[in-house]
Amino acid sequence: MTATTVNKQHWITPEMQLLQLARPISEGVVAAVPQLIPPVADLVAQYAIRADWYTVLRQIGLLPKFVPPLPIDISTILQSPCPPAICNEKKSKETAYTLEEKCTLILVPEELGTIDALEAHLKGYGKTYYPAHNNPLRLQYSLDETRQVYGNVQANSTYWMFYTNYVLAGSRNQSWKAQNALVQSLHPLGNWQVPDLRDMIVAILFEVIVTGNSLYQKGHARNGCFDTYTRVKQTIFGQPLIVGNFSLKTCLSVASRDLPDIYTGVTALLKFLGT
Repeated sequence: MTATTVNKQHWITPEMQLLQLARPISEGVVAAVPQLIPPVADLVAQYAIRADWYTVLRQIGLLPKFVPPLPIDISTILQSPCPPAICNEKKSKETAYTLEEKCTLILVPEELGTIDALEAHLKGYGKTYYPAHNNPLRLQYSLDETRQVYGNVQANSTYWMFYTNYVLAGSRNQSWKAQNALVQSLHPLGNWQVPDLRDMIVAILFEVIVTGNSLYQKGHARNGCFDTYTRVKQTIFGQPLIVGNFSLKTCLSVASRDLPDIYTGVTALLKFLGT
């Protein structure tokens, strides 16, 4: 859905959405003194685990004035137990991890623009914080044609994205058909889907900015020299694109791979769209 076709009359400020996510702590304060919304939002952004989206967008100067409100049952979704495909471990014998503990919620505003525009903005931001030859906020394409085909595709209207922090359990070394079926198996919990290329670029680079950590890492001694990629929906020359092999000392790799291998799994995500 493009930005020009979306009715934004019911959208709210990002500060108000942040406070709603922080309920019930912020609710009483704001109800009593509405003028405290901005400072309370700033306080929540510093300490709340649901505030990374706000922090990163403000840091890079692209926090929009208004955002589509999240579903009213978002807290229920976040606190739902993880299915085995997302996390096959338990916090304890009787307690499962919640989706919030194994997934990340971020806002993807239309202001980020195309993949090329996003990369240019983040690369410029990265120059302030990293040595020029070690700026991780860059993309490396294995094929120039991938950038030519997808780099300047028009961005959709602002939406929310809730994605798994790692490739799904059991999704490595599987065919694209099997990986897609694994994502589809999550549907009783919502309309989970395979990510778009732009979605994963945003997710991985935002994680670096807000936490200093890298998702879908390049192999090194500490992880057994185990590279990690996730498939995305897009293809090039009939082959699925993959994103990952990422290191804070290099850049994010966008490649293509058709055959199953132990390095390539698949991420799953939910999207909450403005209507």
